[in-house]
Amino acid sequence: MSNKDSNTNYFLVSILSAVVGAVLVMLVFYFLVLNPSTSVSDKSNVGATTSVVKLTNVPTTDAEKAYTKMKGAVVTVENYQSQSSQIPSWFEQWMEQNGQTVQGSSQDSELQLTSEGSGVVFKKDSQYAYIVTNNHVVDGASKLTILTSNGKTATAKLMGTDKTKDLAVIRVKKDVVSTVASFADSSKVSVGQPVLALGSPLGSAYASTLTAGIISATNREVSEGDISLKALQTDAAINPGNSGGALINYDGQVVGINSMKVSTSTDGTSSVEGMGFAIPSDTVQKVIAEILGE
Repeated sequence: MSNKDSNTNYFLVSILSAVVGAVLVMLVFYFLVLNPSTSVSDKSNVGATTSVVKLTNVPTTDAEKAYTKMKGAVVTVENYQSQSSQIPSWFEQWMEQNGQTVQGSSQDSELQLTSEGSGVVFKKDSQYAYIVTNNHVVDGASKLTILTSNGKTATAKLMGTDKTKDLAVIRVKKDVVSTVASFADSSKVSVGQPVLALGSPLGSAYASTLTAGIISATNREVSEGDISLKALQTDAAINPGNSGGALINYDGQVVGINSMKVSTSTDGTSSVEGMGFAIPSDTVQKVIAEILGE
């Protein structure tokens, strides 16, 4: 055999050995690493299946707890007033002079929903549940009804009002509501304390709406018409319909009854945001006792 043939055979043997070696390495890698049924590192998981874990212990926030505690104690208060017919008075007089009467004259009237606000259940006895709200919520009403958070409705009776403190007490049959609010000591409320406003902004369509903010100021002097009081100021969103609703702390206690907000500057040239006012709970409890004669 020539040297040329010898070199060729050597070269072919070398190539074949390299190919065989590569195949062996790949087989070893596959069986020891890639194949889960024989991998040494995965033997403890052989036959294991993937499972979905349900998160049953999701943390509940303090705001959620306060809302859950107070939701049933805050109601929508509906104010119905008489609406006279539009028949001209001169026509009625003419008919009367001719010995005739007019059906549906201006002396007759029907009740129409005039406004909606909020109220807070603060007491139940053997017969009735008592609700505090704003005087301006019930003012001029020929009939008052409430709507609870779970959709129940009931006719309410006005027990009394205090115009200077913008408060009123109404009552319904005790079985209409199940939750009674508790009051906090408003003298211990401090600026910067987080609070929640709960009520029916824009009426029953948005009942049980919760907004959050802080106490912006305490003992703020408020004078508007007959109203004169020292109020809690908050930046929690308060809108028409929130009146009479609850301003609560994160323990679910009432620190105030929402009453009003500033919407424009004193000169009326600019809009104002985040300036709402609530009647402190200490004042509310004092007025309630006076109205009920307690």
